[in-house]
Amino acid sequence: MAVHGSHQLLLENFTNGVTSALDAKSIVPDTASKNGFINSGCRFMNCTICQDMEQIVPVSNPPKETKALFTEAYRHNNRLDYLTQIMGFHPQYLACFIRTQNRLIRADGPIPYTHRHYIAIIAAARHQCTYLVHLHTAEYLHAGGDRKWLESLDNVPVKLRNLQEINRLLAHRPWMVTRKTIESLCRCGRNSWTMSELTHAIVLLAHFHALSSAVFGCGVNFELDDTSGRLLHSDGESNSESDTENNPSDKAAVDTLLDRLQELKNEAEEYSEEEGKRRFESIETQATEYPIVQARNSESGSCSPSSCVKSASKVESSTSHLVDHPEFVYADFAKYKEKDTVLTFRASDCSWETHGFSIANRFYPDIGDLLDEKFRVAKQFTYNTVGEKYTNVNTQDFRTGIWNYIHCIMGIRHDDYDYGRVNSLLEKGLKSFIKLMTCYPERVRQKDFDGIMVGFTYSEKIHVNIILLEAKMQAELMYALRAVAQFMT
Repeated sequence: MAVHGSHQLLLENFTNGVTSALDAKSIVPDTASKNGFINSGCRFMNCTICQDMEQIVPVSNPPKETKALFTEAYRHNNRLDYLTQIMGFHPQYLACFIRTQNRLIRADGPIPYTHRHYIAIIAAARHQCTYLVHLHTAEYLHAGGDRKWLESLDNVPVKLRNLQEINRLLAHRPWMVTRKTIESLCRCGRNSWTMSELTHAIVLLAHFHALSSAVFGCGVNFELDDTSGRLLHSDGESNSESDTENNPSDKAAVDTLLDRLQELKNEAEEYSEEEGKRRFESIETQATEYPIVQARNSESGSCSPSSCVKSASKVESSTSHLVDHPEFVYADFAKYKEKDTVLTFRASDCSWETHGFSIANRFYPDIGDLLDEKFRVAKQFTYNTVGEKYTNVNTQDFRTGIWNYIHCIMGIRHDDYDYGRVNSLLEKGLKSFIKLMTCYPERVRQKDFDGIMVGFTYSEKIHVNIILLEAKMQAELMYALRAVAQFMT
């Protein structure tokens, strides 16, 4: 995307180290009233992340590699948003993220640009992520999108409106996406989706569902130019079991992980296939026991209106018109499996590496390569540190444990992984937080974030959120692309 006029001047000042919001406002006049495009003048300046203005990569003097990535992000978006700044802690990952998101949103593709932003909006709305809803509403309107589409689902063309079902299923119960789901979109007369279009749409939906979790998990507050955004709630009790009062002290938490990593390094236990299955199901069942404040209807798995005490009414009212069946939320896979005989997704039968990757590339060229790189970097990048003082630590088991635990929550089993390691590596509070962020990200509270990984650095917490983002996205894609493959055969 080319940058012209006052935006070019702002970019030059940005790359030269302009850091004051006042300076930026003096460069770019307020354009908020024009076509709904939000003023870019103060987009990259400050951020209220977890109520600590210092917990963010400074724009004034970032590392050279990070500065180049910030500049690239600004060139594409005419803003440097807070989430990008947070990801700046990990430039190796940020580079992959920017390339992938630009391919999805900016580059040539089967779906028109306005439709891409609309899909981003309805995906983020499923998790009540007003931060992303407002960012892409501005982009949608600036690209010439019809404002009426944002007022009611009834105003949206049937073809786009038909995405609401797969949007709902992928966001909350991806195991329900089947061949029939794909068929209902691809064989419906003149409103049918081509396979290229649908693959693009599926990747967009999964991307923004997972990105919504990252926004909440990192505690991203609204941009300075968006006063109607979603604040990270600091009031009320924690929604997970991650309060610091229930967790070890700073030193004990870090030392405990180091001890467990060393113990597992020395273990080479052999076990049968049946024992491996039992260990997976044990972890799967344990995950259902972590309490979420909002109660659920035991029959339907839906939210009980009388008990939705932790939902912010402001958030619900600002996104409810973009969502169909708002009562449809996550239901524990283990319980769902017992009731509806849904089978565990064995990754060896339809893995991302051997199936999802090739299906994505077949119908949406290059996206499989970009996603594969992003997944691998998220899983593998490391600084070999834990906390402030421990170095030369191999954290691969810890990272793999988080990734596979997220997949376990979503009903995916990796046959070559020993799920007995999960309880050794992930303390109860962290597992509770992971479930909260994977399944109910809109309910996170300040205490939830503060209470996990006590003694670890802020950037290490961001690293965990990146792993969560990518594991969740990959899980959604595995289910959706398996259904695509079944439809094509």
